[in-house]
Amino acid sequence: MKRPGFLVGLAGVIVAVVGGVFGSPAVLLAGVVTGVIGLLIDVAQKGKLQRQDDPADMGAEARWLLRPIRELREGLAKIVQQSASSPEVGVIAQEAIVEADGIYAKAIELVRAREGLKKSLKARGEAETNLGRLQRQLAAAASDGEKSALESAVAARTEEIAAYDSAQSRVQEIDSRLNQAEATLAELKAKLMTGMVGVGTVEGHQDEFNEMVQRLKTLGQSFEEAQDMLEVKSS
Repeated sequence: MKRPGFLVGLAGVIVAVVGGVFGSPAVLLAGVVTGVIGLLIDVAQKGKLQRQDDPADMGAEARWLLRPIRELREGLAKIVQQSASSPEVGVIAQEAIVEADGIYAKAIELVRAREGLKKSLKARGEAETNLGRLQRQLAAAASDGEKSALESAVAARTEEIAAYDSAQSRVQEIDSRLNQAEATLAELKAKLMTGMVGVGTVEGHQDEFNEMVQRLKTLGQSFEEAQDMLEVKSS
């Protein structure tokens, strides 16, 4: 697939290099500006492609869980498109989009795993009912043989319910990570919007923006660790 933005950016880099070699500040500046514009075009085009990859095969609840992250990622892409007057905002947003893309892809896998866990939890009520019944039978058992058999059945049902408890805990952990990603992306988007309209200055908050992008990177790593944990527990 052709990527005009990438080609424009590459041309800008070449022009900047030529300007640097021949000591021409004007050519160097033109190359840098062209490179930034190409980068923003490329990111905007990638944003359009990303929106076509929504997981339509998922259930309504899964799509609802993913929607905030997807929409915030698209919001960052719009900031890039609208940041001609503030290219430094666009560059920060572009870096955030790269991280948001990774988070969104990993979130899809986590939500798929969550769907499986939620399906397994539907059998919990029946298991608890059976456990209560077995415990009553055990309390009323007269012979040692009957008690032994019922004790084994109670232990098996108790272990089954413990597995459901573990599954519920993993569902809650996935929900927590999704909420954390949504909150971080929303905060960064709001700060970038503020910088773009001139309410604040990016220069004065560069460390803060860098810290937030780093938080996105850390979130991406935590999503990957959660995926690995789910794979280990399911194997």
